[in-house]
Amino acid sequence: MKYRFFRIPVMGDIQAEESRLNRTLAENPVVRVESEFVNNGEQSAWCLTVICTEQTPDKQPAREGQVDYKAVLSEEDFAIYARLRALRKELAAQEGKPIWTVFTNQQLAQMVTEKVQSIEEIRALKGVGPQRAAKFGSTFLDSLTQVQGGSEEHA
Repeated sequence: MKYRFFRIPVMGDIQAEESRLNRTLAENPVVRVESEFVNNGEQSAWCLTVICTEQTPDKQPAREGQVDYKAVLSEEDFAIYARLRALRKELAAQEGKPIWTVFTNQQLAQMVTEKVQSIEEIRALKGVGPQRAAKFGSTFLDSLTQVQGGSEEHA
């Protein structure tokens, strides 16, 4: 985490500090902004702390609350996760529905990391009900079995 501190005066020239704040907000993935008003007469100011995640130059910043699964998962798990995302996209297109109605990114990542092997385990994932597990579960289990079976052969 990186912390950036700003003091925006109530009176006087605020252009330089405001410009620096806006540039920081635009260029960094912001986790949180904390602000406090310091009442000190003519020297009163807003004091801001901007908390950012570390950003590599070749990556786009993640939206707030969004997990970068490429950074979180192992290379092997991410490859499986990416395959499940492609399958989800295909199924959602066939259904004419948004991708998250099939499974969320978090649910796909859990399938990979928890190495689910049954409809019951898919149903146990947070936010997955019996209808969704019944409708899409076996398709995802087949895909997971193919990938996990292939990776075990190479071990």
